[in-house]
This record gives sequence, structure tokens and C-alpha cells, in this order.
Amino acid sequence: MLGQTLGHFRILEKIGAGGMGVVYRARDEQLDRDVALKVLPAGALADDASRKRFRNEALALAKLTHPSIGTVHEFSTHDGLDFLVMEYVPGSTLDARRSTLDARRQACCGLDFGKGNLGAGRGNQFRA
Repeated sequence: MLGQTLGHFRILEKIGAGGMGVVYRARDEQLDRDVALKVLPAGALADDASRKRFRNEALALAKLTHPSIGTVHEFSTHDGLDFLVMEYVPGSTLDARRSTLDARRQACCGLDFGKGNLGAGRGNQFRA
């Protein structure tokens, strides 16, 4: 897919992959900025129910505002490929950052979340 375009997004490099698709760094040719473009596996949204569920998830994500959550810009289909366009945040991966946290710090973060000290606040904004 490198060098190809999906709509007005030119794919520059692969930056990740998982069960829900492949993530690329792409160039938004309309707004002249880099974005993260998640391409879903072929057939992932084969029926109306799964497409509606994914659209609802994209809408929910687009309403969240937090420095640790990338902004969702667009959900689209091009030449039969479904994709989600998100803010591109350069840097290390979550896995790389997680491996640098010691077990005690990870446990404290988990306890804070469980106690409600982390989570959704008013207006769908997350607080830490």
C-alpha cells in the first residue's frame, strides 16, 4: 500500500498492525498534514450492522478530548477499503512505553482507574 492513495490520503509508511487492521502514516493532501490511517481488514464491515457499530464507535471516539487520545478526523471507504483517519502522534509505541513502567507504577495506575480517579469527566473529557 505504500505510495498508494485512499481518497485524498497518500500512504507513506506502515507504523503498526493488529487484529483490527493495519495503521499507516499518511499525508492528507487536502489539509497538508500527516495523519494515522487505520485500514480495516477486507470484509470486516461486510454487513450493515457491523458498519453501523463501527460508525458509532468512530463517532464516540471523535467526541473524546484528552492529550493521551488521538483525535479521530474521518471514517470512510475508498475502493472497497474501510478506514479510519486519526491524528498522527510521532514517538514511541504504547508497548514500548509500557515496558519502561515498573510493575508498581502499572498497578497504581490500574488502582486509580478502578477507583474512578481516572476516567471520563464532564463533556466526554478524560481526566487523570
